[in-house]
Amino acid sequence: MKILLGMSGGVDSTFAALKLLREGNTVEGAVLKMHDYTTVDEAKESAAALGIPLHVLDCREDFEREVVQDLISKYRAARTPNPCVVCNRTVKFERLLRYALSHGFDAIATGHYAAVVRTGEGRYALRRAKDTKKDQTYMLWRLSQEQLSHLILPLSDLHKEEVRAASSDAALEAADRSDSQEICFLPDGDHAAFIESCTGRSPSRVGCWAATGGSSATPSGSARGWASPPPRVCSSQRSIRREIPSRSRRTIRSPRRFLFRI
Repeated sequence: MKILLGMSGGVDSTFAALKLLREGNTVEGAVLKMHDYTTVDEAKESAAALGIPLHVLDCREDFEREVVQDLISKYRAARTPNPCVVCNRTVKFERLLRYALSHGFDAIATGHYAAVVRTGEGRYALRRAKDTKKDQTYMLWRLSQEQLSHLILPLSDLHKEEVRAASSDAALEAADRSDSQEICFLPDGDHAAFIESCTGRSPSRVGCWAATGGSSATPSGSARGWASPPPRVCSSQRSIRREIPSRSRRTIRSPRRFLFRI
């Protein structure tokens, strides 16, 4: 089988490629350039170590339109976005699959910890990975049936420790590379500063009670970013941002017990 594997150069995608090669498949890598922070050096090193070709797909326009603008609009509407979930459906797997199908590949693959299964009704579904601590089904839940039908996830039955150990045994440089944790286009994790740089508008205007950040900085459900407890909320209770009507930009803060409402 000829497989196009999304490759970042990290230990997971690198070992996924090695595992597919050992199973007798023809594997080629693809690194998706999403933004100016995207680096391809580690992917190139991993591909060279495995002796496989590497394709570089420029996805910057799609990423800006589908992911960045979605994140900005969600924060400004006082909602909490998950850009990685949006990216997987609309950019990463979409572009990977389109390229694969137009270049003679049979399937696509990634180093995610999850599994694709066929249901009794003939539909494709996600199953949790064997390594429940690393399970990433929540990152893939929006994938389409077409995307899932072409997707192979080689790490579904492995634990992360096994992947690192096997990569080390194979003398792969990626074995010791750290996992990515932050949103890829926000390397410093400062959402508010990023939104202000894109829109020219500060998201730090305070609502009806004092806070260290405005509505874009601490969206609904957040327990962080508060300078001090507001009036009528006991300081001994942990408070949660409950509601932010986006038009008025007022904030409503209350004890945790009021967070879940019918």
